[in-house]
Amino acid sequence: MVYQVFPKIKDRIEYMDAGTPVTNQHYIAAPKGEIYGADHGTARFSAEFCVSIRPQTPIKNLYLTGQDLFSCGYAGALAGAMVCGSVILKRNLYVDVLALCMKLKYGSKKAQ
Repeated sequence: MVYQVFPKIKDRIEYMDAGTPVTNQHYIAAPKGEIYGADHGTARFSAEFCVSIRPQTPIKNLYLTGQDLFSCGYAGALAGAMVCGSVILKRNLYVDVLALCMKLKYGSKKAQ
């Protein structure tokens, strides 16, 4: 499915995997298959934590992403992916998204 939507990335993916709650239950001993990693307590949002967490790790080409990098839930996972992608691509993806939104917004008005 990914290759159908993004055919140009086929030669750029080294490894792809998928799992279910049953996978999580088996491999990470999550009792109900839950996938939350970092604690969701208030300490997670302290200034010290926020300035210390980064996508980069000491291991070459290993990056952190998802909700454990940014914030809880789907929106946090999406934001974590944007931050991680920005580091890997060495460009601010938020600026790219803003530029795309502007192009879509104002580009469609010119056509009318």
